[in-house]
Amino acid sequence: MYIPIIKYPGIILELEPKELNFEIESLLMCMDDALIESALSLSWFNNSMSKHSERVSNAYEQNFKSTSGISKESIKRITNGEIDSLENFLVEKKHKERLESDILPVKYVNKELHIHANTFLFSVSKFSSVLFTLNNDYELNEDIESAFKSFNSSIPDVYRIRNSAQHMNDRVRGLGRNNEKLKTGIYLDNLSGNKLGYTVDDGSISHIEISLKTLKILENSLQTVINSFEWSGPLQFSP
Repeated sequence: MYIPIIKYPGIILELEPKELNFEIESLLMCMDDALIESALSLSWFNNSMSKHSERVSNAYEQNFKSTSGISKESIKRITNGEIDSLENFLVEKKHKERLESDILPVKYVNKELHIHANTFLFSVSKFSSVLFTLNNDYELNEDIESAFKSFNSSIPDVYRIRNSAQHMNDRVRGLGRNNEKLKTGIYLDNLSGNKLGYTVDDGSISHIEISLKTLKILENSLQTVINSFEWSGPLQFSP
């Protein structure tokens, strides 16, 4: 697992007016947290991806076993009315075998990848929103503006992708910005390799790459922001 290391030149921010210190430190903490969440979710995604083919194969094999091979005892139970139908028997058999097995169904195996990919998306979006706040709500320094522009150039549309993920109830009905009907096909939670794609609010399709490359953009952006401030006290590292 790749663990980003962030260097803080000191432990106390030296801002004027002093009242800003707490606000800015809190925002930097949010960015640090979002970076950690992104690193963890990327690790979970990669681990899940590396085992995906094997787990899908095992799931299909388990499914085949659970829907075949009815024993003589089971046929006798159905005949005697202990089980009211073959369908109910198969459902009961499937539940029992899955409780006894640690093999997840195919839908669950596939969904796990999407959960980790979307967790990464939401973590990156959280980071982006704090960077936006630092750049737009405060007049701090040019380095923050530069970091903001570089981030948006490298990971465009992250807010709109996250917005579609959060408002699936609108997108599945083909609704975009201001509840206007989209004229394009709907493309939601689509995972192609390590790229997660959504139809965004104007009907276009945008992707975010679930990768170390994306994670390092967050790492470099946070370091740039931290280095843009004056600090006092001893050097420290996170984590």
